[in-house]
Amino acid sequence: MPSDGTPRTGRTATSRRGDRETRARILRAAEVLAMRKGYSGTTMASISREAGVHPGSVYWFFKDKDAVFAAAIREFYARESEARELDERPFDRVLRIMTDAIESERRLGQWRFNALLLLDPVFENTESRRAFLEVRRKIKLRLTEHWIARLPGGVPENLPADLASTALAIVDGALLAAASGDDVDLQWLAQAIVDMMDATVAAAWAMASEEHEARDDAALARERGLDLDSD
Repeated sequence: MPSDGTPRTGRTATSRRGDRETRARILRAAEVLAMRKGYSGTTMASISREAGVHPGSVYWFFKDKDAVFAAAIREFYARESEARELDERPFDRVLRIMTDAIESERRLGQWRFNALLLLDPVFENTESRRAFLEVRRKIKLRLTEHWIARLPGGVPENLPADLASTALAIVDGALLAAASGDDVDLQWLAQAIVDMMDATVAAAWAMASEEHEARDDAALARERGLDLDSD
């Protein structure tokens, strides 16, 4: 079986369907145990018990628990990405993302688990951590593409990526506050994020307009033989 747990080819349709269902049960069990017991407290045996499958079935799909968790992280991201609506207003989209993350025990638990993978050096060389960083890069790329589409040409090359990182940091901060038991005013925070986005876009377009006008003035001056730099 491939290390990512995908079923082998050459099997009957019924067998492949059974493989997919068993694999899905294993990954759901891994998500539950990640929230309940964490990485270190989970074993392949506990995954098989939680999934209700034979221990050999878990090893049939995955070589170890690190491979199980890595696949679960990628699967979680794939499901969440498919569920996102693209036609929402920015405020509604930001508010929903944060509300879903904070009020859903499953999503908040997943965030805690991922944060541990990222921050604890003991997990530095694990496939699970690499999977989380891979997912994080995909999320940042999608946010960066969003900013590129909204910003005018000529802005600093790193600005869209920096804005994407800022948005992720704000959401992370809200999740950390919620995990710490603090009250988080999601309505206010969502509006603050959208206001920051709008102000940044407006400032970028204003700067681009000023630069465009300056270039037009310089071109007109050259046509008339004027030297704008002279006293």
